[in-house]
Amino acid sequence: LYRDTGVILTLSPIPDDVLRQLSIHKDGHRLAESDAQKRAHDKLVSLLPKRLLEALAPFQREGVAFVVGREGRGLIADEMGLGKTIQAIAIATVYRVEWPLLVMCPSSARFQWEAELLKWLDRDVLKKEEIQVMTAGKEKLHDSSKVVILSYDLALRLKDTLRKPVRSAGTAAGHRQQARFRVGGAVE
Repeated sequence: LYRDTGVILTLSPIPDDVLRQLSIHKDGHRLAESDAQKRAHDKLVSLLPKRLLEALAPFQREGVAFVVGREGRGLIADEMGLGKTIQAIAIATVYRVEWPLLVMCPSSARFQWEAELLKWLDRDVLKKEEIQVMTAGKEKLHDSSKVVILSYDLALRLKDTLRKPVRSAGTAAGHRQQARFRVGGAVE
C-alpha cells in the first residue's frame, strides 16, 4: 500500500468493549460485561421459550440480559421498530412466577399486545383465555387472568381497583394479602 500511495496503514485488534457492544464473540467465547451479565444470559436460555429466544436479535438479547442482570429494573428506550415489544415480553417471561402481568399501552395497541404475547409464548406459558384485554372501566378483573392489558387512560381510571388485594384459594385467613398490581407508588 505504501508503494502506491505513500500511506502507512497500521491494523490493530478491535477493542473488547466494541466487540461487546456489537455482540460479537471472540475465540468462540461470549464477551460479557460482568458475571451478572453472564448469569443473566444463562437465565434467558433456561427460562425463555426456544422460539422467543431464537427470535431475539443479538442486540435485543443484550437488552433483555441487561434488564435481567439488574433484577428486572430497566428501561427499554430503543427507537421505533427495533423490537421493544419482544424484549418486554422476554423480560416479563423471565419473571412469570411473579405474574399477573399488567401491560399498559396506547388504546390502539391493546389487541396487538395480545397477539404478540400469543405469538411468542408457548401455551404452557400463557393461553389466550388467561389474557384479559380491558376495553371499558366497568369490566371486573378476572382472578384467573395471568395478563391484563389496558390503555393508559383506563389504568388511571382503575388505579384503585388495580391496587385492591385479590383473594385466592391459597391465602390463609389472617395473612396480609398483596395488591394485585403495584400502580403509581408503594402499596399500603
